[in-house]
Amino acid sequence: SEFSGGDRWTRLHNHVAGIVGDGSLAASAEVELVCDYNLHYSHVIEAITAVSGEIRDGQIVKLVEKIKFSPPVSP
Repeated sequence: SEFSGGDRWTRLHNHVAGIVGDGSLAASAEVELVCDYNLHYSHVIEAITAVSGEIRDGQIVKLVEKIKFSPPVSP
């Protein structure tokens, strides 16, 4: 899926959370990020944050533990 616009990180997070649910699949779930060659580093961190987990009721809930990157897409 492609996520763009001002609320892209929230939509990405909600999409992943909708797939893995309560976090019980975190160890087996895997996300592959396909990034533009010129992507700013701060956006990489935001994407990782969006898919890795969240805080619910004061507890850290992991969504995905395995995050990999495809080779960069050149311009």
